[in-house]
Amino acid sequence: MLVKSRPARICDSIRMNLHCRHARRLVLTLAALAAACAPPPLPHGLNESPLQLVTELDRDGVFAASADGQQLAFGRQGLRLLDRASGVTLRLADAAPVALGWRRDGTRLAVGFVDGQGQGRLAVFDRSGALLSEQQLPGRPLNVTWSSRHDLLVIGYRLQVYSFGANLSQWLVRVDDQGSDTVSLGDVTLRPATAARLAPALPALLQATFSADGDELVYLRLHDPPEFPAYLRLLYRNWQTTGERKLLDLPLQPAVLAWEPSGEAIVVHPDSPTAQRIELWPRPGDASATATAPPPGADAGEGGLRLQRLDDGRYLLATADRLYSGAGLPERPRRGHDDKLWQLRKWRFEGLITADEFREARP
Repeated sequence: MLVKSRPARICDSIRMNLHCRHARRLVLTLAALAAACAPPPLPHGLNESPLQLVTELDRDGVFAASADGQQLAFGRQGLRLLDRASGVTLRLADAAPVALGWRRDGTRLAVGFVDGQGQGRLAVFDRSGALLSEQQLPGRPLNVTWSSRHDLLVIGYRLQVYSFGANLSQWLVRVDDQGSDTVSLGDVTLRPATAARLAPALPALLQATFSADGDELVYLRLHDPPEFPAYLRLLYRNWQTTGERKLLDLPLQPAVLAWEPSGEAIVVHPDSPTAQRIELWPRPGDASATATAPPPGADAGEGGLRLQRLDDGRYLLATADRLYSGAGLPERPRRGHDDKLWQLRKWRFEGLITADEFREARP
């Protein structure tokens, strides 16, 4: 049986003018195929065009394609790199990756690994698969990405268990040409029972995601007050400066975080009947958070789907253990790095300019 599906993630993540009934049909088709014993026929894609099988994955294995779609990194009995033009697959590491991220020009691949003791490692490969660098991480990596100016960003956590309880620290490691630095994203104490119960679930609970340019992020922090049940707190920050902003508290359950294309709001899809849209910088008098109904098909059974959309309209769609490719979605041109916009967002977060002044000054 496949892992728990969240078709709402697809409808939100693609952010395109498609009818969600197509996503519902795809979820049902893939779920039925994955449950069958015989090799499945190719399902239909998000826009009714057929998908093509690219490769098998480790169950729930991670994958990431370069921006041009030609180089594909994925987890299958270790780390593999597929050149889709030649069909040649290289095995780059025996260890299974837990996080993957291509630099936006497609010249570098960052990979997060974790050993049996929860110790993380970051490796960087070039486009051909040659290892360029390695370094230890403060704990288990969760998310690896590159900013629009080529900062390499890694989010993760470290859980230290003691007889009296546990310490959970969350961190952001930033790597550039001058070296690396670590930013604390929170440090909390957990009760012994909470730590024992939630330790295996932390990778799913401590979700984090970056804005399109990579200078801002939203993330979930676990809290375990002595007199109340544990819960998650959704936080927002710009890593160029100090401090963070609380957005809202959530129940202790996995949630999907998705930035809107504007970069001014996020959508939170928890395991509940509704999603929440949160304005990061609401105008005076506006509600910062609004509840929205899930897209049609949000209760469409099991599917375990993950999607990566490419800028030229192609996409990769994975079930629990198979990766498919599709095409025909609207193109979305990616803008280059904008130093002025980065500076304006930093000033806004620091309170040096207001949200309205930012709206007037932004390019």
